[in-house]
Amino acid sequence: MSPDRRNRRSAPRRSGLPGWIACAAFGLAAILPGLARAHQDVPGDSTEQPDASLGADGTLDPAIAKWAARFKDSTLIIDQSITPDTVIANAQLSAVPSYQLWFSLRPRYYVTPNFSLRVRIDLTIEMLNGTDTTYYRQPMWGDIWLDGVYTGIPKFLGIQASVGVRLLLPTSLASQMRGTVLTAGPVVSLARDFHTRVGDFGLSAGAVGGYVFSRTMVGTLADNQAYGCQATDFTPQVCNQNTGAMDTAFQLITMLSGKYSPIPRLTFSADYILIDQWANDVQPTTISDATGGTTMVGPASTDQRLRQYGWFLANIDVETTKWLTLSLGYYVYRPILNPDSTYGNPFWEPGGATRVYFTVGIGLDQLYAAIATRTKKHLPMQTAAASTLPSNFN
Repeated sequence: MSPDRRNRRSAPRRSGLPGWIACAAFGLAAILPGLARAHQDVPGDSTEQPDASLGADGTLDPAIAKWAARFKDSTLIIDQSITPDTVIANAQLSAVPSYQLWFSLRPRYYVTPNFSLRVRIDLTIEMLNGTDTTYYRQPMWGDIWLDGVYTGIPKFLGIQASVGVRLLLPTSLASQMRGTVLTAGPVVSLARDFHTRVGDFGLSAGAVGGYVFSRTMVGTLADNQAYGCQATDFTPQVCNQNTGAMDTAFQLITMLSGKYSPIPRLTFSADYILIDQWANDVQPTTISDATGGTTMVGPASTDQRLRQYGWFLANIDVETTKWLTLSLGYYVYRPILNPDSTYGNPFWEPGGATRVYFTVGIGLDQLYAAIATRTKKHLPMQTAAASTLPSNFN
């Protein structure tokens, strides 16, 4: 994962730390009141405040509830992150500071209570040019995700399963450089919650397969530089530059996730994502020498064309209101093997592969319900435990 920056346009690097620190301080100020409220908002607590998005009888207005349920779990994610090397002096021979902004819009529309259409649109901006971009502060659009997901499978042993299909439209610079036409494949997930006296636990696992339809087997720019980008369901886009690497023909992403909520509104979670990529085969080539002889050159019979990457994430989430969640976390994205074919440390990798992030997550459906109810009832918005939306749209 050593980026090749030889042909990147040079530009002055400006420190983005003041802005990051200011936002982190704002987040901390918001987290502390959220924690205090989390201790108070327990079932049966007489100090619980009324919810402005609820009616006098404790339920949502039917018209508002219907529209909110149609767009349930639609979110907007605003994330900023830095690398440890940015704040640790002399961490590398050459200082490469990185301060990155990531925006992810993820609307959902429920055609039925159990079938939803989902879209994801990502935008990443490197403020210090510490990762691979062609221009200073170049906006990097991700591929557009289109999902159709069915969640109506009956539970078995308390496990909730969902299945779907995912299409990736090649709107990112990486896909355009590779000549990608479409990436398509199935999506499967399993989730199980455990409620105990010491808090709530949750385990989930998922897998996404993607076959890449492409016009070429290896994508290159005019200067033989090709972008290789990766993103999974809960992660931002990570890019690096490759020279002459064969493109991926099929990709399998598997994820294992665990979470723990000791009190309402506070969650600790950890995820590990394994990314298996099978590259396109190298075609046999005939080489002719000056004497007229020919030699057939091809890949070794033991070459399985497999590339593997691991993505570890750990974060703390605080739900400050029913529509606003703040997260502080850490992630490492790196190859499974080191350059010398030994297994690498899954929790650390120098450079831009290791990042600390602060995220603001906005629940668009809940925000709509709060604003619509406030407008209709002329009540001030207040914090309270999330209400249960209706199980159907009738």
